[in-house]
Amino acid sequence: MNIIMLGFITILTLVIPIIFSNYIAAAALIPIALLFILLSHDHKIWKIWIFGALFGPISEAFCIYYGLWNYTHPDFWGIPVWLPLVWGNAFVLGALLYKLITEKNLQTIK
Repeated sequence: MNIIMLGFITILTLVIPIIFSNYIAAAALIPIALLFILLSHDHKIWKIWIFGALFGPISEAFCIYYGLWNYTHPDFWGIPVWLPLVWGNAFVLGALLYKLITEKNLQTIK
């Protein structure tokens, strides 16, 4: 995956929840998450995505429970339905950026 594709997928992941309603955003983020995972060509990315999709929303639900912040249109446990998809993509992005930096190859991530 090259750096331009990585940036494009990241921008889509960040913009879609702002523009669309919760369920439409979730439906739009599912193929983006699959694209993110499939283009990485790494079988460990699935595990990273699942960990992020579970850990991120659970930590946010904990913070929401204690009143640190809230969402205007939550779907369950005080979080929107698209949030696990964004967290999964964020963890994959972090893993791919780490791989990119450690390999010192700014053209592609293999």
